Amino acid sequence: MPYCDGSGHQGHVSEPIVHQGKPLYFRGHKNTLAALDLIFRKFNPIDIKTIAITGCSAGGLATFYWSQYIADKVKIINPRIQVFGFPDSGFFVDYTNLKTNDKDYSLKQKILYEVVNQEIRPENKECLNDNPNNEYKCLLAENISKYIKIPFMILQPGYDMWQLENILGISCSNSYSLKTCDESLKLIAHSYKNYHNGLIKNLASKQNLSAWSISCLTHCFGEIIESKNWEIPENSGNTINKVVRDFLESQGMQNLLIDNDDWPLNMKCSNNLLNQIKK
Repeated sequence: MPYCDGSGHQGHVSEPIVHQGKPLYFRGHKNTLAALDLIFRKFNPIDIKTIAITGCSAGGLATFYWSQYIADKVKIINPRIQVFGFPDSGFFVDYTNLKTNDKDYSLKQKILYEVVNQEIRPENKECLNDNPNNEYKCLLAENISKYIKIPFMILQPGYDMWQLENILGISCSNSYSLKTCDESLKLIAHSYKNYHNGLIKNLASKQNLSAWSISCLTHCFGEIIESKNWEIPENSGNTINKVVRDFLESQGMQNLLIDNDDWPLNMKCSNNLLNQIKK
């Protein structure tokens, strides 16, 4: 489901916003509802046993936004339906940016909210009620996760390349490695990964939440889901493909596979796209 308007599958402004002489249309909320309506006209929920909701990057964040809403709606029609969420590389965190020396990502989410949520607020009313003066926080995955009740598995690289550059402000993470970063920047990247992992572990006090988070660099796992180079721990057989299948078959039994090693100690995925990477 493409989100089309840049607002990440949510938000709505009836009239276009003119920027530099060009009209910008924000209809993400209605686009998403229209897509869901089309899906459930073609596939009647009464006939469905299982729904798996996933997406990558902005689609991963949208999986946080919409999974509980979708589950609540379809269960009205079919209480026996099983709904699972699997966001891929969508767990963007609130963290100080080295270049701007502020919480640049969350500030941008606040601006986004003020622009595109003028007429339609996010669907998670519990989150909105808990953040009456900072509703934009309900666009942050670490906050939305608290209100998700369905079985939910976060699929996330510990060193998310998009986040390292755009949230943390490190531009040396290229070619899927940190080898061009100096030692001080590597330490900062390791600290970011540890903070990231800590948030996920804290959220895992909710028994419905699981995670697979590997200490290698990528953004969106794409075709590597079955690769034996991407396992937690190394040589365990715990690929994304396996843990997602096990999660579905166990109907959401909690499984936390969080790689505590720093890059590049999970050597197979560290070397997946480069022949030689030196620590």
